[in-house]
Amino acid sequence: MEIADALRLRFPGDPDVMRLAGTATKSVGDIHVKLKDLDAALDAYGRANEIFKERAASLPGDAQAQRDWTTSLIASGYALDRQGLTERALELFRVAEEIRLDARDRAPNARTRRDLLNARYRIGWAHYKLDEPERALAVFEDLLVEARALRAADPDDRRADDDLEKVLAGLADFAEASGSDHRAVEALLEQRALLEEVVEANPTDLDTHKAIQRLDERIAALEADEVP
Repeated sequence: MEIADALRLRFPGDPDVMRLAGTATKSVGDIHVKLKDLDAALDAYGRANEIFKERAASLPGDAQAQRDWTTSLIASGYALDRQGLTERALELFRVAEEIRLDARDRAPNARTRRDLLNARYRIGWAHYKLDEPERALAVFEDLLVEARALRAADPDDRRADDDLEKVLAGLADFAEASGSDHRAVEALLEQRALLEEVVEANPTDLDTHKAIQRLDERIAALEADEVP
């Protein structure tokens, strides 16, 4: 981070230098997360957030500048959540959501839509961890509509498949925690259908076969609980 700080002092206000400094500083935070040194990670992320925020303010309308800032905010929120500070994490996720919503509205394409989905995915999980499964479920029901639409728009995009599968998995967890086993089963069955497509394309994918087996066991358990 010392090099990044030195560059900013030598080239004050230079957008390219600011992005380089912000990216380098965030990378330091990422390394500390992997080392499980969350205090150091949050310190680095905090500095990166300020750099990216300043850069975004100096480049109004620059989509990449806004995206860089939100990526750093979400990383900060993730570290806070890992520390058990989920309410503070949720605040940062909401800031990122607001920025990404504006970006989506300005340029509604697959990238901005996926970015917004990711921010809202974090928000949903934060509500769940705050013992608010009904709020989490409501967020993910909306996410499911968007994830399905993204996949329909580009069926060959594996990222869209992954996003949809993650949303369905979370939705099933939140539905079960909210006492809606039937809705959980619906989500799990849709997730299973996605995995079946993977197996059809690659019959030797043992990990996916095992994932389907785990889903079948969970579906059976939920259906058994529903029987009066």
